[in-house]
Formats: sequence, structure tokens, C-alpha cells
Amino acid sequence: MAEEQHITFYLDPVCPYAYKTSLWIREVRNVRPLEIDWRFLSLRAVNEGSENLKDGHFLSANPFRVMAKARRERGTEAVDALYAAIGHARFEERKDISETQVLEAAAGHAGIDPAIVTRALEDETTITDVEDDHRRAVSDGAFGVPSIDLEDRHRPFFGPVISDVPQGERAGELWDRFAWLIQQDEFYEIKRER
Repeated sequence: MAEEQHITFYLDPVCPYAYKTSLWIREVRNVRPLEIDWRFLSLRAVNEGSENLKDGHFLSANPFRVMAKARRERGTEAVDALYAAIGHARFEERKDISETQVLEAAAGHAGIDPAIVTRALEDETTITDVEDDHRRAVSDGAFGVPSIDLEDRHRPFFGPVISDVPQGERAGELWDRFAWLIQQDEFYEIKRER
């Protein structure tokens, strides 16, 4: 059996690309030994003061704080479950994830006491937790989401941005190739026209 790999997955809950890639990376975890540390990178902060700042970027403040509280109280597995539920609410059900009742429902779906939402929003230190994650991501070179840092090399790569979520072994094969590529010291970037 292959040795377990550790990744840091930077996300913003308003980003559809990060959500779709998170569905893929969870599928990878089913077929490859993979440990995921879910961390935050704020698209609002990245785009502050630019024409790229969108109204939607402001929707992530409350979800970030709730996920930060969940991580503090229950670990990264709670962030995993909560992010999946928040992503489902936003991208599958088209709900406003900044609303307290939507976050409470997402917490319930994630198996977390919905009262965590109130605790998170009343706890100003959750803002600091989110800002600390964001600063770490940016200082390591992340500029957007999804970004993945493999084995804490402090070299996060943007992407992959995927159009469909591969399942089973196809998900694992995509991971094998992506992980190999981003470990090559000379590799810098790959893109194609949209």
C-alpha cells in the first residue's frame, strides 16, 4: 500500500471551483491514502481594492468563522463535513450561506450541533483564525482557490480546476499525476484557454 500523503487544501466557500475540486479530493481520499487539512483563503481579501472584488465574496465571512470554530472544537474532520454541507447548500440548493439559519442547517447536516453558529459568530477570535490561515496561504504563495500544498512544502499550487468530478480509480489516477507534477522542482504552471 502506498504511503499516506498529507495535503493542505485552501478554500473559500463562495468559490464553485474550490467546491468542485473538494468533491474530487474527497473521492481521491476513498482510493488513495490521503490526509486533508482544510484551510482558508479569502477571495474577498485577495481581491480587496480591485475590480475583481464581487458582492459574492462577502458571503464567506460567516461560513469561515463557523468552520474556524468547528476546527477549534472538533478538528479538521469537522471542517471537512461542514464545508461539504455549506458547499451543498450554496452550489446545489442555491442558498445564501451568509444566513444564520442556512449555516445552522448545514451544521446539522454535518452532524454538528447547530448552536456552533451562534458560538462562532459571538466569538471574535474566529476572525483571527481565518485571517491567520489567509496570511499563511498568501505568504506561501497561494493567490486563489482551490490551492493545494502537498506535504507542507510551502508551495501551494492553484487547482486543479475541473469541469467534472472523476469517480473511483479515475479520481485516484488524476491525483497521482497532479501530485507527481507539483512535486517537480522545475514545474511552475500549466493553463489552457477557457
